[in-house]
Amino acid sequence: MKFKSTGYKLLSLLSLLTVCFTSVRAQVAITSAVTANQLVQTIVGTGIQYSNITSNCAATQWGRFVVTGTSNLGLDSGIILTSGTAATGGINIGANCVPAGTQSNVSTSVNSPGDPQLTALAGVTTRDACILEFDFVPTGDSLSFGYVFGSQEYLSFSCSTFNDVFAFFLSGPGIVGAPNLALVPGTNIPVSVNSTTNYAAVSSFYPITTCNNMGPGSPFSQYYVNNAYTPTGPLGNPGGTATINYPGFTTPFLARHIVVPCSTYHIKLAIADGSDTVLDSGVFIAANSFKTSGVSLAYNSSLGQNYPYIQRTCSGGGSAVVKIRRTVANNFPQKIYLSYGGTCVRNVDYLPVPDSVTILPNDTVVSFTVTVVPPPSPVPIQYITINTLNPCSGAITDSIVIPVHNVFPTFTINNDTTILCGKKIDLHIQGINDSAFNYHWSASNTTAIASPTDSFTTGGVITTNTVFTVHADYGVCHDTLHFSANIVQPQITVCADTSFYCGSTAHLISSGNNDSGYNFNWVSSPSCLIDVNSDSVTTAHPYVTTTYTVTATSGACSSSASFTSTIKEAVFSVKNDTTVCNGDSLTLYIAGGDVDPYYTYAWSSSPGCYISNPTDITTITHPTANTNYTVVASVDGHCVQTFHTNVGIQPLPIVTVTPHELMFCITDSIPLLSKVTPAEYSNYAYSWSPATGIGDPTAASPNFFTPTEGDFKSILTVTTPIGCKGIDSTILHAHTPFKIEVCDDKTVKYGESVRLNVKGALYYHWYPTNTLDNPNWAYPVATPTEPTRYTVIAMNDDAGCIDSAHVTVHVDYPDHAVPSVFSPNGDGKNDVFRIVGIRYHKLLEFRIFNRWGQEVFSTTDPEGAWDGRFNGEPADIGSYHYLIKLESPDGKLKVHAGEVTLIR
Repeated sequence: MKFKSTGYKLLSLLSLLTVCFTSVRAQVAITSAVTANQLVQTIVGTGIQYSNITSNCAATQWGRFVVTGTSNLGLDSGIILTSGTAATGGINIGANCVPAGTQSNVSTSVNSPGDPQLTALAGVTTRDACILEFDFVPTGDSLSFGYVFGSQEYLSFSCSTFNDVFAFFLSGPGIVGAPNLALVPGTNIPVSVNSTTNYAAVSSFYPITTCNNMGPGSPFSQYYVNNAYTPTGPLGNPGGTATINYPGFTTPFLARHIVVPCSTYHIKLAIADGSDTVLDSGVFIAANSFKTSGVSLAYNSSLGQNYPYIQRTCSGGGSAVVKIRRTVANNFPQKIYLSYGGTCVRNVDYLPVPDSVTILPNDTVVSFTVTVVPPPSPVPIQYITINTLNPCSGAITDSIVIPVHNVFPTFTINNDTTILCGKKIDLHIQGINDSAFNYHWSASNTTAIASPTDSFTTGGVITTNTVFTVHADYGVCHDTLHFSANIVQPQITVCADTSFYCGSTAHLISSGNNDSGYNFNWVSSPSCLIDVNSDSVTTAHPYVTTTYTVTATSGACSSSASFTSTIKEAVFSVKNDTTVCNGDSLTLYIAGGDVDPYYTYAWSSSPGCYISNPTDITTITHPTANTNYTVVASVDGHCVQTFHTNVGIQPLPIVTVTPHELMFCITDSIPLLSKVTPAEYSNYAYSWSPATGIGDPTAASPNFFTPTEGDFKSILTVTTPIGCKGIDSTILHAHTPFKIEVCDDKTVKYGESVRLNVKGALYYHWYPTNTLDNPNWAYPVATPTEPTRYTVIAMNDDAGCIDSAHVTVHVDYPDHAVPSVFSPNGDGKNDVFRIVGIRYHKLLEFRIFNRWGQEVFSTTDPEGAWDGRFNGEPADIGSYHYLIKLESPDGKLKVHAGEVTLIR
């Protein structure tokens, strides 16, 4: 960050110290006591051989870093190069902050020179340069590494000419000059403060145009990470997840370039202060990210996607397609060198294969075919190993191993067995069951086989002794095996007839020879629930007299037996019909039926209403309408008996009198309104007491009137013919009326205020309220911007007696002035012609014409002025006509036309 004055520089440094002392999160650990070789070792990854490391950097300007906790940096480890100080503690300007009181200095200058390449790139003088450079040889065809750029200049010096500068200069074969790899993605714009700042998030003192001039789309704010929040000064106040002492930095970038494998290149990583040495910047380079792209091997067998091997049989051989892939489709070819190994002999066990292949320009993959040839080896499985080689050293870089299956598999099938008649049998092949071979099962009778070509399948239902055969073949290779399955017949017996109450459990028992091998099936007539109808011993839940039959089967062989269970029922009675008031408690009951303990009860109502215990013999309800109650006695929904009782309802009136309490003027006749629910019942009787002042004491909503002040209570009683009663009341307070006095109409100048006043009551409300300081008192201050009629409503007490009045406040708008002469001669006096004193009016038109009617000037800007020029040249001396249109705040239009004289 750069400063134009000593005072401002001191203010910014003090702000930075405040930042460090108030937000310290040592979650990015920096080790600065490292060598240049250690720095290069940290960032170099796969496919790179490096040498000739040189550096020009103070020992405190660089270091290795590791993120030890949560950080918003975007990198987890690597190296840092700075134009200041790189350390975890002991500084307040550099990579990390330190706790209050531990800072060593506030200057970051190391008194070292700049760098000519950086100076040429930035167009400003550079100082305090830190440079790390080395030679390297890539094994792949593209170079890449990750980095983050951070700077203390983001907050206050974004879009200034005082930015620090960094670059990654690459030179070598196929590269013209030494281009900078640190570019904004998709552009040729260098990564810097001005190209990556978020202008809306910083507190810059400079216009954004400098950033725009970096190139189309600049600044690219999507790459900016704001490491400061709650800005309180030029640097803001870092906090929260801030772990480094840069108030802003970029998201991670990837530097990349195409290279020629096995060629020597030179990289120069450099950063420096621009213009002065006060505030600094740093670049973080990710560990192990300086690497080159390689290639990878894969293959697909001709057997299909699910077979990771080649099958060689008696009559022929299989094949596999080998694919070699690179990560980037470069615009030049890449030659891949190959070697072969394994237990298969090259050019003997498989057809000739290439020693090298070439990935064509703008492509990413090349492939070739490996084909094995007969005869098969006596070894069950052989292997072909294919290696890709380092084009520089010949070392193996990647490998694949392709298994080759040679011999026909040996296998066994089921042993001879016995099986219950009607059962199915599993057919399975055991041993080397290679799914590339073809299988076919058959049987000595018509028994079906579910999947006759699978190595594991199921035979159909067996009803006779059966011989199963499997044939296995692949080309001219084949084998055949057999086994026999012999059947056994079933025999069963069941329990005797029985009887029980509805809901009791029936026990179903059957027995026979070799029970565990039978399939049992219980059925009932009529149908009822059987817990497990396929067990030899189970239970059922009959609700009527039922016959049970069990059938034991084994294949097509079966045997059946039956028994019968008899059911009893109970007798019930219920409460007689009755009538109650709405909401009264009513006890319902059902008698009898206790001889059968399995019965349950379900009370319901139509229409629905509250039932306290809807599953008890006795229950309580509170009907609110004529209701039919039904009780259903049943056992699990069966053995059902249904009973009804009717309850007639007269409603319990719910009375509401409005208002419940009211203050009113004695000049008013007050309607007393009553509401009775339920409203659909019409046979109510009304009685108001006392009757004094009530127009009709038997009406539902009479009027009340009194000529005297006082408090009056009226009670309304509503009854039904059977005495269901509801009561409500109201209290009425009668008061005398009053009159208020208000001030006269007012006139004020636009923008000024005037006090209004009223008297004669206790409570006031003025409106409109938007130009009043307090609309709810007697002396509000009004500040209208246009003529306004104010209305005040007053109330003397809570009786409801009110009065109102009006006051109009007129607004006087100040006018403007237009000079009659001006002299645009550059002497600083009366050089332009403008409208003077436009303060409250909106300028709709300001146009000036010469004597031939040509328009020489126009604007709608109140501050706009004619400088005496027409078409870029000084206008002639003489008179000019002007037309001015203004709109006052109250919407009125003013038009002024006149002449102005131009002299020089």
